[in-house]
Amino acid sequence: MKKVKDAIVWAYKGIAVATFSVMIIAAAVQVFCRFVLKDSPIWTEELARYMFITASMAAAVVALDMGSHMAVDLVTSKLNDKAKRVLEIISYILIVVFCVVTSILGIRLGMKTWSQTSPAMHIHMGLVYYTIPMGCIGMTLVALEKLTELFHPQSGQEEER
Repeated sequence: MKKVKDAIVWAYKGIAVATFSVMIIAAAVQVFCRFVLKDSPIWTEELARYMFITASMAAAVVALDMGSHMAVDLVTSKLNDKAKRVLEIISYILIVVFCVVTSILGIRLGMKTWSQTSPAMHIHMGLVYYTIPMGCIGMTLVALEKLTELFHPQSGQEEER
């Protein structure tokens, strides 16, 4: 399962880098056109916004895999190892539940808004909203793999060898 998760996280890294790069280019074009040409294309702002959303959702998957999400360790730093492990298990279970519910609702939202188009680029708004379940599905897979490691610590170490 770890190799599959690593491949998925690698894909999310690629999505994050690509969409962040497109966002930077779109914003640069917007600024250049606004201040140099005195007329900026409206689609660049919309593209940058949608790329930011996609990059954020993809980067959230990578951050969860790396353990880089923001956390308050005021309480956990005072706990013993067993209590920390239990709290970590509860945390990952809550992440899975939240992401599954959010994925279902995000898919429904994407289906409801598919017929709407964006004002400038005329793309289906459902595509934009589908980035929410895209990120949540990735986070669910990462959290499930982390839970597997917590319940079976030897299995993750044996695969790395």
